[in-house]
Amino acid sequence: MNSSATAASGREICVAPGGDDAAAGTKDKPLATLAAAQAAARAAKAAGHVTVILREGTYYLPNTLIFGPEDSGRADAPVVYTAAAGEKPVISGGMKLDLTWRDYKGPIKQAAVPRGITTDQLFVNGVAQPGLAYITYL
Repeated sequence: MNSSATAASGREICVAPGGDDAAAGTKDKPLATLAAAQAAARAAKAAGHVTVILREGTYYLPNTLIFGPEDSGRADAPVVYTAAAGEKPVISGGMKLDLTWRDYKGPIKQAAVPRGITTDQLFVNGVAQPGLAYITYL
C-alpha cells in the first residue's frame, strides 16, 4: 500500500490491538478496537476516501460488528478496511481468557472461568483442544 498516495486522497485510520480508543487513530497513535475505527471512518467519510489499516494482532469482538449503509463510501471515495502491508491481523468472535490451569485427574486440567461464559470450543495458543466436556463455575 502506498500510504502517501492514500493520505493525499483521503484519510487513513490506524488500529492496533495495543492502541487506545482515545487516540487519534494515526500510525503512531492507533485506535485499539474495530468499533472505534468504524466510528472514526463514519465520521471521516464525508471528506473523501477512507482507509482503515489493521495492524498485526488479534482483535477480539465483545459484540457483533455490523456494517450497514452508513459504513459505505462512494465510487469516487470508498471506505476500505485492509491489513497493514505484510501483516496478518486476526478478527476473532472469541473471548481471550487468562486462566490458571492446574492438574485435575491424570491428563485432565482445570481452570476457573468467569461466571456466565458459555462455550463449545477451547483453543490454547491457537490450537483447538478436544474433549471440552463441561464448565463448572467456581
